[in-house]
Amino acid sequence: QQIRARRPDACLLRSDDLVFFEANNEVGRELWHHHVNEMVSAFRAQRPHRPVLCHCVSFIDMPYRIASEQPEHLAQHLIQGMSRGANLSTYIMGVPGEIEYPSLNAAREITRFHRDNNEAYHGLVPAADVGLVRPDRLASSLARFNEANAEFRGLYLCLQEAHIPFDVVPVEGIPDMHESGVLGRYSVLILADVGPLGAKAVSALKRFIAEGGRLILTGSSAFDADGRAQLEAMPARRIIERTTDPHALKSVYVTERAPEQGRRYFSPISPVFGAHYRVEVKPDVQGRLLFLPQAAYGPPEKSYGHAADGTPGYYLDGPGAIALIPWTVGRSYYELGLTTSRDIVVDLVTGLLGDDQRVTAEL
Repeated sequence: QQIRARRPDACLLRSDDLVFFEANNEVGRELWHHHVNEMVSAFRAQRPHRPVLCHCVSFIDMPYRIASEQPEHLAQHLIQGMSRGANLSTYIMGVPGEIEYPSLNAAREITRFHRDNNEAYHGLVPAADVGLVRPDRLASSLARFNEANAEFRGLYLCLQEAHIPFDVVPVEGIPDMHESGVLGRYSVLILADVGPLGAKAVSALKRFIAEGGRLILTGSSAFDADGRAQLEAMPARRIIERTTDPHALKSVYVTERAPEQGRRYFSPISPVFGAHYRVEVKPDVQGRLLFLPQAAYGPPEKSYGHAADGTPGYYLDGPGAIALIPWTVGRSYYELGLTTSRDIVVDLVTGLLGDDQRVTAEL
């Protein structure tokens, strides 16, 4: 308050004036190449006009602080931060020149490019039509978060590889974004197996739907602890059966066409990995694709026996604005890497976007 009173134009680090984000590597942490892009996007999507300082670390990790970060990795940190509208800085250890960090050559090139093209990068704000809702690390156990995070990362890759522009939306930030009015600029929100929602988030999403927004819910998103749907407009009323045992999901699939006589199979066939939920659906719901339950597992000459039981692969509400994928399609893609799973997500997103997809690319 003292600084604000005397110098209202001064920016105070480690305050609400800006987000101070350190882009770093860490020994023992799973390498996620999109880490900086994800984090900066989430900060800027929640509060588009609050600046982010992306402080990029030039060494591998504190326990190995004399060893330079891989130059291409540091370059990713800087470029991803810059692409999302962050301000850039680079962090070294010791007095400049005492430790030779080869990664600094990449940092110099990118930082000077950012400086020389400042007019193009100044004042950038998020403009995507799709928001990918990220689970809250603090809202559940570590094991449950890791499952939801794998779903989020799989969906992230689906959108990125299909070149669909999107922002990362933190689930805990939805009420704040609703109150500030920025949530309404999205046409489609995708909830990545985030589980139960808080009361304020439920209220915000109800308003989002009422104003014409579309939702894609994967896994257990927007079902409460008792398995009841939290949004009246959802295609399902409740979860009636949960399958999370990996052995119970082996040889379970989603496909477009039912097998003939249990022996003749037709592609595309997508494995169901992670979790599947059977749900009680409403009368006017549309079902898409086919769920193939488990069949007896035998030697190669007995690779048959799957029979569709009438369960769809996913559901749409009557108006076709809310999709429920009651299994972890993102986690399936993240763990198994089959584009058949990715295509389910991409086709659904582009279908719900319709004419609202203002930017497309073939890259």
